[in-house]
Amino acid sequence: MIDIFRPELDLVAFTSYPATVFNSPAAIPKDYYEHIYDHIKHSDPVVFMEIGWPTTGKGNEASQSEFIRQLPSLMANVKPQVLAWSLLHDVQGSPLGTDLSATGLLGNSGQAKGGLGAFKELKNK
Repeated sequence: MIDIFRPELDLVAFTSYPATVFNSPAAIPKDYYEHIYDHIKHSDPVVFMEIGWPTTGKGNEASQSEFIRQLPSLMANVKPQVLAWSLLHDVQGSPLGTDLSATGLLGNSGQAKGGLGAFKELKNK
């Protein structure tokens, strides 16, 4: 399906919310994101326009932090040009649904979650 956009294709963008599939970040296979190459060329520029892990429902603050800390190893062989976290703030009363609404690095009142610290640690990796 992606090939119908060639040669005009500039990049391939993905969204990823692995908590919908895995109960914990530890359950995510190390090559999970490499499987995108089953569908695209290794030369295609890759972007993750949304990626996140919730802190309610299927997740919590500890699992969100763990997922963020795993991102460098999970993305090591993909090397996306952009990896954008889904939300800075949680969204209260949102039509997005509970899990997606709670992927923010800050709660809806502005308090920092553990994931914010984990995200800041990435700048050194």
